[in-house]
Amino acid sequence: MRKIKRILIDATSLIRKTTGIEYYTFQIVKNLLKYDDGNKYIILFKESVPEELRIFEGKAKFIICSSKSQIYCEQIWIPRIIRNEKPDVVHFPAFPPGLLVFHKNIIFTLHDATMWKFKETTSWKNKVYMKPLSELAVRKAKYIFTVSLDSKKNIDAVFPKYRNKVVVTRESISDKFKIISDTNDIENVKKKFNIDSKYILSVCSLEPRKNIPKLLESYYHLLFKYKNHGAKLVLVGRKAWGNNLINEVIEKFGLEKDVIITDYVSDRDLINLYNGASCFIYPSLYEGFGLPILEAMACGIPVITSNNSSIPEVAADAAILINPNAEMEIAEAINKVLEDSNLRKDMIEKGFTRVKSFSWINIVNNMKQYYREV
Repeated sequence: MRKIKRILIDATSLIRKTTGIEYYTFQIVKNLLKYDDGNKYIILFKESVPEELRIFEGKAKFIICSSKSQIYCEQIWIPRIIRNEKPDVVHFPAFPPGLLVFHKNIIFTLHDATMWKFKETTSWKNKVYMKPLSELAVRKAKYIFTVSLDSKKNIDAVFPKYRNKVVVTRESISDKFKIISDTNDIENVKKKFNIDSKYILSVCSLEPRKNIPKLLESYYHLLFKYKNHGAKLVLVGRKAWGNNLINEVIEKFGLEKDVIITDYVSDRDLINLYNGASCFIYPSLYEGFGLPILEAMACGIPVITSNNSSIPEVAADAAILINPNAEMEIAEAINKVLEDSNLRKDMIEKGFTRVKSFSWINIVNNMKQYYREV
């Protein structure tokens, strides 16, 4: 008879505004608690339990750190909880374990190799805090989960000694992302953000790696060369480290009336913004996965995205792949999608098919196998 294991998961990152890492953490907690009746789970939160996860309180042990200090939570509180609870497996899906975490069965999710591959795009905090802790975690862990074959390739190159530990578990999106039938909702959200025309959408944290200044330059060329489309550019996402250049480029090209920056938005608003867009553009310089690509496809929007890193692996033939450093190529791709209705229809159908290739049920079932093995 298979032994029931006690699995502790660090979900303290969920106190932050949701970006890719927080979303991944939320989904694995939700889907493990939903589909795994063969193990016992201890989930660590910071300050509060997310509303959507409270339905599982009777199925798992939830422990909350009341401190607002990230350093205290990671370096003092979590190691103490691990010593007290004595779990069989400890999984860190967002951030690396603290210095005082000593456990023989650690699993660490390293989403990508940005901190080593693109050092110039990372903040000082990542350089002096997250990077050293991640390097230590790679040495400590029994397994290192990552989300794409490309990420594994890059992590293997940085840590060749530990390549046998690195396991690709992939990623997926929430079933919330879908076609919205009520056009009134879409129009209300457009009014909320002062969008009064058709628009090109980009969704990402506003940071150097996402390549927004180059997108703005491409958009300027689009306006200059193709003057009849009248589409605005809507940038959705929280302002992160290194975003100052974005406003400088907007001012340089006189795009103040054409570019709308919404900052962080709710899931409901985001889904409506996807549904209302004419096309989606994601010209990132490097991605471990690239969830917004699938989110846009699920909402029936044609996708234009980069031809680098894990992105072709995720998008396959359902998107137009561009060189993210070639502004005229980006502008021409956007214009082509805006003008060619047959192309748009074909891309939308391929996008729906591509999204079906990624499933959270399959992902957590794969994770459970490694939980058992350790």
